[in-house]
Amino acid sequence: GFEKRAHKTHTQLFDRAVQGTPKDPVRGIIEMMKSTDAYLWDQTDPVRIAERAEVARQAEEARRLRTARSGLDREVDRLSGLLAAKSHLPSASSSYTQLLSDARKVQGRNNPTEMVAFSQSMTPSIDVLAAIVDRHKDAETALKGQIARLDGLLAQEDHLPGDTSEYDTLLTDAKAELSRSETNSMSAFASSMKSKVSTLESQVDKSRSAAATMGFLKGAAAAAVILAILAFVAIKRRRKAYFAQLK
Repeated sequence: GFEKRAHKTHTQLFDRAVQGTPKDPVRGIIEMMKSTDAYLWDQTDPVRIAERAEVARQAEEARRLRTARSGLDREVDRLSGLLAAKSHLPSASSSYTQLLSDARKVQGRNNPTEMVAFSQSMTPSIDVLAAIVDRHKDAETALKGQIARLDGLLAQEDHLPGDTSEYDTLLTDAKAELSRSETNSMSAFASSMKSKVSTLESQVDKSRSAAATMGFLKGAAAAAVILAILAFVAIKRRRKAYFAQLK
């Protein structure tokens, strides 16, 4: 509106005219009135009002389109990323592939209302797939971890118990389970395998500790023998020097 604060732009034209050299209040009044008239015409002219309204409408449409596209693009990217992790997908994933294809068609139509609706409708399905993929990744990671533990322990042949056939079979079965790549089965196998691997790990640790203790004792015994020999040699030399002085 044309309230008091809005007057300053126009009245300052008059102020400059009367404060300058030479002072020209008439010119100031004319410039102030022209500026005021132009402002009021701009604010009340139906054509200009319509033009501004159209510009505002287009800007709002563009904003809605950007927001809608951003939301749909985000869900499309999520789904694309999940479908790229092929080794973690469920066997029946064709519906998700179709969902991605449909979403890309909606992207191409540039209809913000349709994009918002489609984005919201596909989110629950993507969440379900994300949970399935995450569970499979977790199960696979857990089983691979136990396989690596057992593999590493069986490589320490000097510290293994006499019969390791149970663990050799366990390792073979675990690798077969991993190749089948079934989420629930891998998770269950990894859980049951963990305690058995821990038992072997404890046996290996005890063997290594005993070997380290034995090594220390052998080293100490060898050091004692060397010290005894050195002491004997030193005493012998001192006795030899003593008798040499007596002569």
